[in-house]
Amino acid sequence: MLVKHQVPWNEYYNEEGSGAELVDVYEFRADGRVIAQRLDALGITADTVAELLEYFLHGEGRHRHSSNLPSGLSDEYRARLEAEDAALDQLTPQLWLDRAIAAKEDQGMDHSDHDRPPSTFRSEIGSIDWLLGQVVEWFPPHALRAVLLVYPDSEVRLDVTDLVEEDWIYGDPDTLASQSLSALQANSGSHAPVIVLTEGRTDAEFLAASLELLFPHLTDLIKFLDYDARPEGGAGALARLVKSFAAAGIANRVVAIFDNDSAAVDAMQPLTKFKLPANIVVTQYPNLDELRRYPTLGPPTAEHPNGTQELADINGLAGSIELYLGRDVLTDATGNLLPVQWRSFIQSISRYQGEVSDKHGIQKSFRAKLAKCRANPEEVKHSDWTGMRHILTVLLQAFPQHSDLPQEM
Repeated sequence: MLVKHQVPWNEYYNEEGSGAELVDVYEFRADGRVIAQRLDALGITADTVAELLEYFLHGEGRHRHSSNLPSGLSDEYRARLEAEDAALDQLTPQLWLDRAIAAKEDQGMDHSDHDRPPSTFRSEIGSIDWLLGQVVEWFPPHALRAVLLVYPDSEVRLDVTDLVEEDWIYGDPDTLASQSLSALQANSGSHAPVIVLTEGRTDAEFLAASLELLFPHLTDLIKFLDYDARPEGGAGALARLVKSFAAAGIANRVVAIFDNDSAAVDAMQPLTKFKLPANIVVTQYPNLDELRRYPTLGPPTAEHPNGTQELADINGLAGSIELYLGRDVLTDATGNLLPVQWRSFIQSISRYQGEVSDKHGIQKSFRAKLAKCRANPEEVKHSDWTGMRHILTVLLQAFPQHSDLPQEM
């Protein structure tokens, strides 16, 4: 849409002179229907315009000119204000559009100079200037969508020559549109809930439940992906999902949080070479002190056919969600921690992958702990939520606006 051309200086600035100096003119040009469709895709539609018109004509956005008029006004000016209020009282969104379409064809009506916006007070009530003056101070995309309802077949031009000459545009002018769209999406996305992507259904279930229990005031601001619509799980699937979200241009802030294990490190490697947008953060479950000396089972040998048990730092090697559910659900009937079993060796990162024993039993115990704490919130103080608090802290601090962690229960 960017068109660059040269015109004589005096012609561009509409001043007298015959100098040979040329001005590099930068304009974005597009058919009005193209711009209208782009605005529609951003949610700035004809219905949006109608809602805004109703708000400013008859809702809380309406400012009645003739209310509480100061003394000393001329009779002519007072009469003008009262007449304008009466005219606005009669307008509806549809009537505004019908009259604007009719007024633009009326040669008897006054029309704005091209270098100034429509004015309500410098124009005859009911003229095209006056009618467009009701929307000109809106947020520019909404005002433009309103104007395009009246002039659907017109060409839209945005002259950015002065911005280019004065170095107000960062980078190349032909990137201005994409920069502006990114800024618009970032602004809207910053007020939308954070979407959290996890490796699997159980991770999302337990993190959502813990958020509801520990940070109930944030449950409408942090949303976990619905895994009913995404049956595939695992670190590799999460990495592919991150790339898909980035390619789709998702405007929401997104946190993809991987397990703290070897499989996650392996799956995250390609993402380090993939340029992700600023609204997508990739992270892992944090290291825990409790996992620095955790019982592990080695492979069987001739001397030890049932394997050997040793304490090891399993951070980064076996940190699945189960290891964060609390010591009170990680112990067996004898009070010993359920060990991590070393599984496969991942050649690409030269690490073993571990998995805690009896995962299903741990999950069952955690669901029971959840139910107990939901029934009596005081039980939260008497059970171990250290690991889940650490993970939720990572999520809440993933973006700068969450740097001040709210006080949990």
